[in-house]
Amino acid sequence: MRIFLHRNLKKSKKSGMGGGAFTRCDIDIVRETVCQFAGEVEILLNGKVIKKHNTILTALLNASAQGAAVGTFDAINSMQFMAAGPTILDTVAATKVAGGTGAEDYITFQGVYTNGSGVSKTVTDLRLGHSILVGTIYATSDITDTIVPNGDTLTINWKITFSLVPGDMQPQYRYNVVKMLDSGLFDVPDKMDFVEAAVSNTEVATLEGGGTGAEAYHQWVSEFTASSAVTIIQVELYHTAVDDYTVSDLTDKSLSIGEKLTVHTKLTHSAAQG
Repeated sequence: MRIFLHRNLKKSKKSGMGGGAFTRCDIDIVRETVCQFAGEVEILLNGKVIKKHNTILTALLNASAQGAAVGTFDAINSMQFMAAGPTILDTVAATKVAGGTGAEDYITFQGVYTNGSGVSKTVTDLRLGHSILVGTIYATSDITDTIVPNGDTLTINWKITFSLVPGDMQPQYRYNVVKMLDSGLFDVPDKMDFVEAAVSNTEVATLEGGGTGAEAYHQWVSEFTASSAVTIIQVELYHTAVDDYTVSDLTDKSLSIGEKLTVHTKLTHSAAQG
């Protein structure tokens, strides 16, 4: 998390000992938080269970950041089984079998390949994404030459977890992003609450950066102007219909009448290594 304070000071026209008096102080604050995708592939063949990590591609980071900024996402719906070459053995539906309800930070998709070719097939890699033949690949996994005899079935359970790294992120943001991977829909943040000790001051939040599908972040800005002397202790980014997405403690930012507090909240999607 990074915090930057920018104070814009204006001299009054009044003069006196020591020169002009500074009468206004506008505060500009940037908050940044990072979340991280990680994946694990479970392979089931003839009672044998093997677990391997996968590689989250930039396509998922950018597309999920865009989805959380505009409200729609090309949902995960297909899985590919690859042989050396690379050669596509089969493209199948990826079906959600766990998580992704809006109450968990993980989701598991299942894909099933049945070898009906008449000979054994060796699966070397997996792909997960949206309409993969004509769409986008979000993640890949090397499954180390898994042999599937003729007539046998290979079942893949592909789990994706979205965890907090540093920052002000609340669980509901991660839960809703994970749910979006399957539903294709997201409740976009639209408000910031500038909180006094027991009073809310709600302002509109506007997208000011990212979220275009070409970068793995989106950034929101909102401004509060004090109508009386106040002390802001917290700023919350949220969607009207859901819980907070971020909660930023500001260590008592005091404002006089007419002074402004501008908050920029940046949410970045990254990928775990390994």
